[in-house]
Amino acid sequence: MLHRAAQLRILVFAGAVALGALSLGVSLGVLTGSPVTPPVDAPITDAAPAPVAASPTDPSANDRAAAWRTAAEYSRSAGGEFLFVMQDGKVIFEDGLAGWSRSRPHPLASGTKSFTGVAAMLAVQQGLFALDDKVSDTITEWQSDPRKREITVRQLLTLSSGLEADTAADRKRTRTIATGNAVERLLAAAEQRDDFHAQAVQAPMVHNPGERFDYGANHFFAFTEFLERTLRSRGIAPATAWAWYEKNLFDPIGMQVARVGRDRKGHAQVAGGASLSAQEWAKFGEFVRLGGRVRAASGSDVELLRTDLLHQCFEPSKRNDRYGLTWWLGPRGAPKDLPAVWMAAGLGKQRLYVVPSVRMVAVRFAPLHSERSKFSDTRMLTLLLDALGEQPIPFGDVSARGAND
Repeated sequence: MLHRAAQLRILVFAGAVALGALSLGVSLGVLTGSPVTPPVDAPITDAAPAPVAASPTDPSANDRAAAWRTAAEYSRSAGGEFLFVMQDGKVIFEDGLAGWSRSRPHPLASGTKSFTGVAAMLAVQQGLFALDDKVSDTITEWQSDPRKREITVRQLLTLSSGLEADTAADRKRTRTIATGNAVERLLAAAEQRDDFHAQAVQAPMVHNPGERFDYGANHFFAFTEFLERTLRSRGIAPATAWAWYEKNLFDPIGMQVARVGRDRKGHAQVAGGASLSAQEWAKFGEFVRLGGRVRAASGSDVELLRTDLLHQCFEPSKRNDRYGLTWWLGPRGAPKDLPAVWMAAGLGKQRLYVVPSVRMVAVRFAPLHSERSKFSDTRMLTLLLDALGEQPIPFGDVSARGAND
């Protein structure tokens, strides 16, 4: 009897935690309900893209429709919940499990990270700092440490600062969300951290600055502490990082963030806490595809961020040729004929793909605990490109003349 009573208390507590997580938007973002993945031959709803509707004058239309279906079935077979594709700023394909739509928010997990690189380049454009500035000029506690005082802004954004990338507790929590049972995942997601910024400032050095790539959140939290101190020292409002992102990036491109996790001090979880819908994340991708420009209702483009600054996010870093400034530069080991891909990626195989050479932006959502699914970025991208039915032009040509030409 005691054993059953204890089990009941655990289930009740887990339910309360789930409700709390849904209302608070905690660290990695809200865990959304995930319908059971149907067999790959289940009907695909809302899946027919307008450009490939069957036509007696277009014998390739059925082939194109079949190619889109193959792409959708592949995503589903690896746990995918929703797939959303745009070309030239127009929706050409979407597919989702029951209950999913382009407007339903989903946790991005580490897909959140790529906002910071673009926001940082906006700050560079505004003259707030340069990428090779020493962070210790602002985070003065680091000046007494011979290694920390050499860390640059660029090294934080390329994840090569030398700081311990994550605490042991954070690594354990991420593993639990990815692989634990339902109750364990809920408890881990609901756990609120004390102070992201203090954690990063106090993090030990495990490598020399610039010595190696080390993926993790502390680089991001150190950057947002640096940004906030910079804003305060200049009397710039808003002086909190996420609010500054909203004013300078999210609002100008018309992107709505459903929620973001925060620590007990109120700092946003910029390394993994945002939840957005597919259509909103695609807006960010389209802004990037257009080279830092926003397309007005008139059809003209308004420059928000200089293209040359934005494209610094996609230059391979010294310690990882598949990572730029907070962006992945396509899948490692991809075939040479795969065009250049700019990719935001999160736990569970959340993906935002930007492929400038075919003017494509695509979003894929899946449960956070599907991290170990047999999902291949190369396979997904190949299927999407096949469905588009276009021969990609060399990326260098696109870069040289502007992504919107």
